[in-house]
Amino acid sequence: MKLRNDDDTYYRSYSNLLGAMIDFRQNGKLRLVHVNGLNNRQRERYNRARASQWESERSALQQQGRALVLKAESEHKTVIILMVALVAVLILAVAIWIIRHRRQRERENEERAEALQKMVDELKSAPSPQPTTEPAPAALRRAMLQQLGIIKMVAEAPTEQNRDMLRKISSIESDTGGELVNWNNVFELINTLYSGFYAKLHSTYGETLIPKEEQIIVLMMAGFSTKEISVITGQTTSTIYVRKSSIRKKLGVPGKEDIVAFLRERFGD
Repeated sequence: MKLRNDDDTYYRSYSNLLGAMIDFRQNGKLRLVHVNGLNNRQRERYNRARASQWESERSALQQQGRALVLKAESEHKTVIILMVALVAVLILAVAIWIIRHRRQRERENEERAEALQKMVDELKSAPSPQPTTEPAPAALRRAMLQQLGIIKMVAEAPTEQNRDMLRKISSIESDTGGELVNWNNVFELINTLYSGFYAKLHSTYGETLIPKEEQIIVLMMAGFSTKEISVITGQTTSTIYVRKSSIRKKLGVPGKEDIVAFLRERFGD
């Protein structure tokens, strides 16, 4: 039976020891060859044990290193997934905001178009009263509606030729400064029809109110609705509501009181 190398070395180490003991008993002498052989065998066993221990430690360290690498890769993938998810959520939120904003603008444009159509239909269906018998608010309303009717026709077919025509019509009497109506004419008409209302408003609150707010108050005085005011001033209905709130704060109008009624009482009209 052939022994493995480790077993052979193991048994040979003991044979050397036994041989050295037998020689010492027979001759009273101890041969150095047997002692050196025994020492060498023991050293070999020690070195192999140390090498085996080092190999085990190195294998354990390699396994630990591979485990750390796998953990780092897993954490890296998790971070990437979280970043991708966060970016996707942000993109989705921005897309939702854009869609809602666009729908809101479309809805406001539809409301303004509906209000404009209503005013134009009102102009077409209204009888043509005599200038001397027509009530003051109706006269102002007809003057405004006539301008808005022209603007609507141009808006339905916004060609460059129509835009040039509108600019020419707007500048017949004076420059409108890019506005859809000539506010100087409107203010003069308000003063004539409502006992100098605009002049009193401007002299009393001219430093407090901005021009856009004065325009809104004048149109409210003439009986125009919020939608109609948004069409005439070229602002959204939400902006008109915000400006009305600002007007109330600046003038000190109580929440439940009408702005026009408050001003007319203040001016003694």
